[in-house]
Amino acid sequence: MNRSSSFGRTSRAASLFRAACVAVAGLCALLLASCTTATHDQLFGDPVLTGQGGSAGSTPNDPRLDASTRGTSAGGSNTSSGGGSTAGGAAGGGGGAIGAGGAISKNDAASPEASGAGGATARDGASDADASGPTCGTADQVCCPGARCDAPFTLCSKDNKCVACGAHGGDCCPDFGCRNSGCCSNGVCVANGGNCEMNPSSNLCNNGACRDCGTEGRTCCGSHIRTCQQDLACVASGSGDQCVKCGASGQACCGLANARFCSGALVCNKDGLCQECGVANAPCCPGDTCGASLVCDTGKMCRPCGGSTELCCIKDSKTVCNDGFLCAKDNHCQKCGGRGEICCDGRKCTAGACIRSADVESCQIDCGTLGQPCCKVSDCPNGQCDGCVFGLDCDLTKGQCVSP
Repeated sequence: MNRSSSFGRTSRAASLFRAACVAVAGLCALLLASCTTATHDQLFGDPVLTGQGGSAGSTPNDPRLDASTRGTSAGGSNTSSGGGSTAGGAAGGGGGAIGAGGAISKNDAASPEASGAGGATARDGASDADASGPTCGTADQVCCPGARCDAPFTLCSKDNKCVACGAHGGDCCPDFGCRNSGCCSNGVCVANGGNCEMNPSSNLCNNGACRDCGTEGRTCCGSHIRTCQQDLACVASGSGDQCVKCGASGQACCGLANARFCSGALVCNKDGLCQECGVANAPCCPGDTCGASLVCDTGKMCRPCGGSTELCCIKDSKTVCNDGFLCAKDNHCQKCGGRGEICCDGRKCTAGACIRSADVESCQIDCGTLGQPCCKVSDCPNGQCDGCVFGLDCDLTKGQCVSP
């Protein structure tokens, strides 16, 4: 074999091998550059979450993109002028990041999320607003005192929570209100344009009012549950009934017979009229409360208390009376402390001594104290015996109260 030709073939093979290696190295470098310029989110994430120069899959018209995301940042184009270089994409990926050399669009700078502190402040403010809001009476909250819900189209359920009412086909709200301009008939909400009588007729619902019933001065709607439109009450009138204004002082109570109510702090009295609560001889306020020197009696009326023959007052969950009176077993105040009267609290008397006789402790002036005659008491085992104030003994030989 010719040694020189063998050597030439070996040299050419080596050259081809080196060229192949260079080509493979170039391809690897290109792949490495592409991988390092694209972030994990750009490769695998939602285009909305990537930077403005993110994956080529996102478009400026994508409806998921908000105004700040569609804004163009410096270096944000994902297409370079060189037509295929990955450098433009790399610059685009960094364009949306704050502090990474990318420009911030006007929308971004104006939004609280442009800086971490701004977003936190906005959220904290919202939390403070929520904390200062109502704690009862709105949807999904507990009912306020008196089984009251303040939010529109809500009622107090049996489990003491405010729930939605007034939907088409559902229960009317306590004030006979219905959603979407519906009408209340038979205690059920009829859709706007529907039939108020729940059967074919010309009496149609028109924006919250039935054509032939339910308005002021007309007869009430419904064949079983008689109702009117909002702010009116169904009351008996002569041989039938009619809708009248309700809720204000002296007006009829609003709502159904088993759930009467009035406006503001007014309450419904036994005559079905709205009046002030908590004053003497008026209905008790919600929670059975009354004004000063008044107590709510068993009939839910506010009565004077604390004085002679008056009901006992309630203070700190205890029955009390005015000075000089004691709450007796019949829950009325009885004068105490004087001669022959029952002893006041703490077995006190204005004069004399408090002597127990059977189940009664009374104030005795002429007996029972030191040096005075022993008092006659009736709870001794052998019948009549003599007694003295607590701490003294009765000297039976002298019939006098002495120190032990």
